[in-house]
Amino acid sequence: MGVSATLDEDILTLNSTVLSRDGKESVHESISGPRTEAEELGKKLAERFWANELARKVLGKTREKRALTYGNAEAPDDAAAAAKSIVKKAKTSE
Repeated sequence: MGVSATLDEDILTLNSTVLSRDGKESVHESISGPRTEAEELGKKLAERFWANELARKVLGKTREKRALTYGNAEAPDDAAAAAKSIVKKAKTSE
């Protein structure tokens, strides 16, 4: 899941995309409103994802911790370590 925010004058826009691990399925949502309502906008954006069947499928079960991944490597709690392990494997394979 990726999220970005832009602020134009006092209007906050939140954009978010959820991708399946293989990148074949994706769901994009966006919401805008006054910056003073940032927390409420975030909650509404989350509600939109939970209302979307594909997003629920891609996100999986709530409150279930999943390992972070980088490529095919898993590194619980440490994406940087996963990325390094991919580079290390590539160097030893050459």
